[in-house]
Amino acid sequence: MNSDIGQALSDVAQAALETTAFMFVVGEDDPDATDLQDATTAAVPFSGPIAGTLLVSAEPSMLPELAGNMLGLCEDDDPPTRDHQLDAFKELANVICGNLLPCIAG
Repeated sequence: MNSDIGQALSDVAQAALETTAFMFVVGEDDPDATDLQDATTAAVPFSGPIAGTLLVSAEPSMLPELAGNMLGLCEDDDPPTRDHQLDAFKELANVICGNLLPCIAG
């Protein structure tokens, strides 16, 4: 991946996590060292001046907090359902893609 695109993706993903899910990046792991075998992945196809598909993967353990934050659930509420967790994750992927494309395609 082009280092400029990689940096743009990192910046956009961090901003999306902070603003839509109130989750903050503490440190960055080497993405090549991350085991994504059990990861949940969302795919966002796009077309226009450039076309492709953005894949966003996450550890399944982060989905309940992601969905809870995005849905405004309190700790006393029932935990978000698996469908809510997946919907929230797909929305996060959509937000990342929507904010990334103007950065890389103009």
